[in-house]
Amino acid sequence: AQLMMFDRFGCSLQEGESIFFPVQGSDAKVEFSRDVRRTLISKASSNGYQEAVSIYGSISELDQDKKTFLLNTIAGQRLQIKKYEDDQVDDLLTAMSDYSQGQKVLVHGTGKYSSAGQLESIEAVESIVLLDIIDVGYQLAKIAALQPGWLDGRGQRFDKDQLRKLGVLFRENYSFEKAPWVYPAQDGLLLAEWSKDDWRISMEIELANMQGDFLALNISDNREFSREFDLTSPEQWKTLCSVLDHPEMGVRA
Repeated sequence: AQLMMFDRFGCSLQEGESIFFPVQGSDAKVEFSRDVRRTLISKASSNGYQEAVSIYGSISELDQDKKTFLLNTIAGQRLQIKKYEDDQVDDLLTAMSDYSQGQKVLVHGTGKYSSAGQLESIEAVESIVLLDIIDVGYQLAKIAALQPGWLDGRGQRFDKDQLRKLGVLFRENYSFEKAPWVYPAQDGLLLAEWSKDDWRISMEIELANMQGDFLALNISDNREFSREFDLTSPEQWKTLCSVLDHPEMGVRA
C-alpha cells in the first residue's frame, strides 16, 4: 500500500529533476528521481504508472463532445489525449485546421505508461503550445527519434540527454528572432544554419562538450569569419545572438 502512494507522489517530476530527503542522524541525502519512482511503482503494480510528460506532434482528430483528441507523435504513434480544458479549445482548433499545413504542437500533461515504460495515453492536458515551423525543440526531438542507420545505412543514434541539454541551453539563452534549421550529422554532430540579409551562417555543434564551430559568409562580397562558442556559457550565448543579429561585427572584431 505504501509503494502505491508513489503513483501520486512525484508525478510532476520532469526528466533530470529529483527530490532529496535528509537521512536522520547523517549528512547524507536520499535522491528520489523519476527512475527511482518508476522502479518503486513497478514493484507495487503491474498496471503501469503516471508521470509528467512533454511530447511533440500534430493534431489530426478532435472530439469536442468527449474533450479528447489524437496526437500524431514524432515516433509515429497515434496517441490518445483523454481530457483537455475548455480554455485550450481555440489552440486545438487552430492546430487541427492547420494540420495539413504542417502545424506542430508541444503538449504538456500527465502521461499513462505501461509497466514496460510505453506511453499509452495522456490522461490530462496541462498546456498546449503552437509551434513555429522551425521550432528548435521540435527539431531536436525529431533528431532524438532517429534510429541507427538513418544516414544511408550509417549514422549512430544521438544521445537523448545531450540533445535535451542543448534544448535547455537554447530555451534559456537564445534571443535572436529567427530559429535555426538544425540538421543531424555524423559522429554525434549537429549543423545549425541561419540566413541574415546577404549572410549565410552555420554552426557545427559537438554535443559531447557543447562546443560550436561557427562560420559566417557574405555571399555578395565574400567577407567571412569564424570562431568557437562554448554553449555552456551564458555570456557566449549573448555574443552569439549579437553576431547573428549583426554578422558584420564578427568581421570587424
